[in-house]
Amino acid sequence: MEPTKNEAQLIAASNILIAVVVTIDLFVITGWEGVNLYLLTVVNLIVLLIGFIAFRIKKRIRQKKLAASSPPSPHSSSPPT
Repeated sequence: MEPTKNEAQLIAASNILIAVVVTIDLFVITGWEGVNLYLLTVVNLIVLLIGFIAFRIKKRIRQKKLAASSPPSPHSSSPPT
């Protein structure tokens, strides 16, 4: 199963947002001034939520691909003896 267009866009946006926020966090840690720390904290939490949603989408897609590619188990369809 392939991700839908919206899922693929969310995953790509999530990856880009995470990279940008980590870069900004590194600037702040190294002493870069001029950033509202409250706003940065809120943005970090929002990106964390988006990243978690993207992770769940990736996990669901991976599980569906594995289920579709694996042959059915012989024990699942035969009655117990």
